[in-house]
Amino acid sequence: MIKVIAKFFVAQNKIEKFIILSKELVKNTQEEKGCIKYELFQDDKKNNIFSIIEEWKDNCALENHFKSKHFLEIIPQLETLITQPIEVNVYKKIF
Repeated sequence: MIKVIAKFFVAQNKIEKFIILSKELVKNTQEEKGCIKYELFQDDKKNNIFSIIEEWKDNCALENHFKSKHFLEIIPQLETLITQPIEVNVYKKIF
């Protein structure tokens, strides 16, 4: 199992647009083969910080996600709404 946390720092005036685009990304990704979980969270104290927390069956499923039509279309749009690069951490389950 693979876990991914992708952290986004969104411009204050772009939050609504970010949520709309992310909703589409989440919906489409949850239907992908090998996707166990794919959810968007908003920081409780800083409303412009969002994280997509993901669970994948294996690396192959994650790699296929990176090649999916919706990922390739939506991520570049999300990147126009952020104030710093996306932070992505990929974790392997140890036990």
